[in-house]
Amino acid sequence: MINPTRTLPLILILLVSSAAASEVADNNTEQSTRKTESSAEKKTEPLITKKHKNHAVSQRYNIISRRPKFEFLTLKNVYFDVDKYELREASKRVLNNISTFIKNTPTIQRVFIDGHTDHRQTRNYNYRLSDNRALAVKNYLINRGISENMLSLSGNGEEQHIDEHWTRKGRQTNRHVEIHVLKQLIGESG
Repeated sequence: MINPTRTLPLILILLVSSAAASEVADNNTEQSTRKTESSAEKKTEPLITKKHKNHAVSQRYNIISRRPKFEFLTLKNVYFDVDKYELREASKRVLNNISTFIKNTPTIQRVFIDGHTDHRQTRNYNYRLSDNRALAVKNYLINRGISENMLSLSGNGEEQHIDEHWTRKGRQTNRHVEIHVLKQLIGESG
């Protein structure tokens, strides 16, 4: 079982440290990158459900940095059937759009894939199921050309539900994978 409390903080500290040590050298490349990302974001804007600048999400993922500045984006969720981790056709379409967005946004530093379940099974079962859901999304993104080195997984079981109503609809909402990306903001200084 993947333990995000141990691995994600270490990965993020290393990521932020290495990113802080490097600087953008060529101003022309910077402008070109901005144009590419701007058009990629316009085409895929419905994929982005939340934009968190800098410290908004830093507590959850232990991101400690003032330079370079980052933007944390929450992308569309992918949903699953009861006790399943096979991707639905609708989820594949969402992941196709997400993979295109990631490929067209070169300043994306990291992709976080967080698996979730409803509460209807045992805790251990739900952790395994959420791990498998995150892994299914990871494998799909790798098959679409996203580097495995960019991807971090966590299985949260039923612990971080988004709907506290234990109705049929609420349980469906909780059977999902969240996808977040950490994107360096070009031209920003600390």
